[in-house]
Order: sequence, then C-alpha cells, then structure tokens
Amino acid sequence: MLIRPAELEQELQLGFEVEASGWKGEHGTAVLCVPQADRFYRLMARSFHEEDRLRTSTIRLDGQIAAFDLCLLDNGRVYGIKFGYDERFRNLAPGLVLQHGEIERCCELGLDAFELLGDDEEYKRRFATTQRRHYTLRAYGGRPLSLARYGYRRVRPILKKAYRSLPAGAARVRSGATRAR
Repeated sequence: MLIRPAELEQELQLGFEVEASGWKGEHGTAVLCVPQADRFYRLMARSFHEEDRLRTSTIRLDGQIAAFDLCLLDNGRVYGIKFGYDERFRNLAPGLVLQHGEIERCCELGLDAFELLGDDEEYKRRFATTQRRHYTLRAYGGRPLSLARYGYRRVRPILKKAYRSLPAGAARVRSGATRAR
C-alpha cells in the first residue's frame, strides 16, 4: 500500500484498465476513454514520480488487480487522485478495503491525513474524522462564447426554479409530454 511505483507506465496502464473495466468505461468517463485525460494523468504522474511524490496502491486477487489508487504525497498528506476497482469483485468491496488499508498505512508512516477527494459520499464520511469545504472558482474571458457560458451559469438556476414552480400539467405541456387530442 502506498508504494513508489517501480514500473510507472506499466502500473498506470494496469490501473487505468481496472478503472475502465466497469461503469466508468461504459459511460466513457474512464481515463482511457478520454485521450486528454489519459495524457493529463500520465504527465502528472511522471512529474510527481520524478519528485518522489507519487504513490500507488493495489489489491490483487488471484493475480488480478481488484482495486487501484493513484495518489500524491504532499506536505504530510496523501491525496487519492484516481481510483478504480474491478466490478467483478464488487461483492468483496475491494475499493473500501484498499482505502482502509491506505488510511492505516498513513497512520503507520506518521502522515497527517489521507484526503478523500471528490464528491461528498456516505462511505467517505464513515472514514472521515473531519471535513473541509471546497470552493469552485470560475474565470471567464471577454469573448462571446465565454460570456455566454457565464450568462448561462447565472440564468440556469433561475430558470430551473421557475420551471419547478409550474403546476404539474403546465410543465408537461411545455415539455411536449402531453399529446394533442
């Protein structure tokens, strides 16, 4: 758990294949499904590997990777960057077992924390001892497309609220869900 990869490219490929083996691959959101994401994660991994700040963790069952986590080590904390598990082993919860082992290893090494990044999820709250708020900052240029994106982000919540306040029948008519008789 939380080792410095000896064969970086091979370990990344195997880990990304595991991540793509289930729903992420089916929905096209896995690293291997998006060429830009694949390039980004490989470049990031090489860079942090050169600085001795990249760590990987795997769980193997019968010689096959059941779960994989690509992590960064920085200032006494481990950040789980890219995680995946083989859904054939879902009933054994290899992802939870892996993250539990990573947290345990952080304690053994005297590290400050294992950061469970991403969306707030129930399983993460079970592991967590504290929470920190994260904020999103968006910057828009002065070009028409950027300004349109900005406007859309500002107006969408208002439109959504107005739509939800419509009576149920009116909403169906506006969406074309009712048939003309």
